[in-house]
Amino acid sequence: MRAFGNLVIGFILFGAVLQFTGGGRFFNNLALSLVGRYRGGAAKVSIFASGFMGSMSGSVISNVLTTGAVSIPAMKKTGFSARYAAATEACASTGGVLMPPIMGATAFVIASWLSRPYVEIMLAAAIPSLLYFFGLFMQIDAYSARRALKGLARTDLP
Repeated sequence: MRAFGNLVIGFILFGAVLQFTGGGRFFNNLALSLVGRYRGGAAKVSIFASGFMGSMSGSVISNVLTTGAVSIPAMKKTGFSARYAAATEACASTGGVLMPPIMGATAFVIASWLSRPYVEIMLAAAIPSLLYFFGLFMQIDAYSARRALKGLARTDLP
């Protein structure tokens, strides 16, 4: 259990350093570049940025604070309601914690409890987490198509 505590502290510090050094901004810009211009792009940016950031930070709250500051106003600007924008960010940020390699503290407990290498837990979580984000992406795309929501303007992209 002592090894578990040391690992968790290390990853929490890594997440804090990542945020402090601008990792959140990097992941937001990467997501904006990848999907920002497409139908419902602002919400899709939320999905990608939260997946990227969550996989590194392992914290839902820091994920929402980092990616939501950019994605929620962008979603509202492109026609999403405030409620839908907040719900999308909450779902995407929660999914970010499921994404390897960090996956929050629970994954370390699972590895310790099952006496399995952490790498095995990461590999087992990869497909379900990708399917989670794929499902969220498809739902956003269908919602955006029904409401004829556009992507972000080229001037809003990095």
